[in-house]
Amino acid sequence: MKLRDKSAALLFTVHNLDTGRTLHIHPVRNNHLSERQFDSMSGRPDMFYQYVQLLKRKMRSRGLRNYTINAQYFVSVNGRAHQEMVDPKLDLRTIRYSPFTHSDWIKPLAKNLPPGEYKRFRLLPPFSKKSFKSFKKPDGDW
Repeated sequence: MKLRDKSAALLFTVHNLDTGRTLHIHPVRNNHLSERQFDSMSGRPDMFYQYVQLLKRKMRSRGLRNYTINAQYFVSVNGRAHQEMVDPKLDLRTIRYSPFTHSDWIKPLAKNLPPGEYKRFRLLPPFSKKSFKSFKKPDGDW
């Protein structure tokens, strides 16, 4: 028996503060995670945190020092409408995670649902699958 249903839409943005350039990173489209790993990460803050740590290492290996990492992260639980899980303006390099304490960077789930709100939510651009078909991996140094 299935006890819960989760789905997520996630897009990371890395801003290079020295050059002003922006890089959009989708974990699957950039070949960082498989579809299965991405599905496992939906609604799991511990895996989200681990992926942010991976991005930090990747940016350091590219020689970036002055940058921010932000995310548009929407989660749906048990058929509810998608809600933001983190503040899109938050620099994710600064977050800390512990499984034993509350993490302030995780937004609480809305408690009250109006009648009939248990419908599937259709994702709009930039999260629709259609918008990622044209997604290309960045070339060279940005």
